[in-house]
Amino acid sequence: MKIRITIPSNPEYLSLVRNLIKQALPDDRFEKLTIEHIVLAVDEACSNVIEHSYSMVATNELSMTMNSDKEKITFLIEDRGSGLKFMKAQKPNLKEYVEQRKEGGLGRYIIAHVMDEMKYSRKGKKNKLTLVKYYNGKGK
Repeated sequence: MKIRITIPSNPEYLSLVRNLIKQALPDDRFEKLTIEHIVLAVDEACSNVIEHSYSMVATNELSMTMNSDKEKITFLIEDRGSGLKFMKAQKPNLKEYVEQRKEGGLGRYIIAHVMDEMKYSRKGKKNKLTLVKYYNGKGK
């Protein structure tokens, strides 16, 4: 199964991506909570593109392609923004976040924690973020 959606770089359209993933993820391969985590991770990745790669300029586009095979589901998020500085996601100090009432900064950690694989590349003006989740916990 392969599904692709292209949306404007506007946070208002992220619900389309979330709903598509919820409907398309095989509930016979993932538990309900795992599906919610995957939706959250992909939503965070798309949000990062809108906020950081496109600097909240809503006139651009990003696409998300979901592809499944016998052992895994893969999400490919593509954009033509400025790109992201992709460092290793370190575990945040949640106590510090709460005490200082910080906002943001948890997306990369959430994505890395939920997904089994995460790969970012930039070729020319095109950014690609690939996220993989294996069925039945076969990853990581």
